[in-house]
Amino acid sequence: MKQKIILIVIGTILNLSSTFAQTATQSYYYAQDVQNLQTPSENQTTVMPGVNPISAWCNDRLFILKQAKMAASNHVFRGDYISAANTLIQGLIQAQSGGYGYNPPMTQKLISRGVTIGNKLKQELSRDLNGMKGTTLLLENYYNLIEYVANYVDAPYYIPGHCGYCNHHNTADFENALIEMASEQLKLVNDALLVPGTVIPMGPSNLFLNTAEMITYFASFDVRSSLFANYYACQIRELDFLHSQLVAFNSTTQNEYSKQQMIYTSYHTLESVVSSLSPQNRCY
Repeated sequence: MKQKIILIVIGTILNLSSTFAQTATQSYYYAQDVQNLQTPSENQTTVMPGVNPISAWCNDRLFILKQAKMAASNHVFRGDYISAANTLIQGLIQAQSGGYGYNPPMTQKLISRGVTIGNKLKQELSRDLNGMKGTTLLLENYYNLIEYVANYVDAPYYIPGHCGYCNHHNTADFENALIEMASEQLKLVNDALLVPGTVIPMGPSNLFLNTAEMITYFASFDVRSSLFANYYACQIRELDFLHSQLVAFNSTTQNEYSKQQMIYTSYHTLESVVSSLSPQNRCY
């Protein structure tokens, strides 16, 4: 029985590679999946002696984002959502500079992802006022996610340089923090882009569908990179399958009824994965 279980798990993990092999290559994929990863900046933040370098670096990034969020809120007050979204994207671009070139912290990765998400949504929805409203709302929530990761993942666990995430006394605690970060990214899609208590999107359907496509990939990548990848093999498989569906769906013109059906499917899959990303759940 034990041998049968092990074979099932190995087969599941092998199937994950085939899932990505059959999926169209997207510009936001990481080097572990394709060979076009954008190289992070080699510049690093200079800190004063005696100051925790990662805390100082994170605080610098959060200050930049706080200023951008305040400026964006002024545009929102005037009803200029295009400028608000652009301001939030530019804030992420500014925070991206001065990052670690080797073994970067997750805060830096999230900031880079935010630039990708913001630019993709701007490209898709810039002519739609509600699309820009929804993009602004999403990025405001994404800023909160970056702050969460900076304070609860990078500040306590990260040491710049070759060490990286070695500043912990319990490996399981750190790995659980990474799984929680993946879960928070997934929560963002439903919580920020659906009318509360419904499966009705706020703004155009494409806003939800394009965001879900990118974040399912990023969250799957994070879980696959964890020591707990085998434990969460079922959740990874669900995310990879939904991501493949969304890549295919978003690549062609769809009617609104089909979009609503895809949103409904995505919503339930995301809810299922989020609820099962905990040590109490396993798939074998």
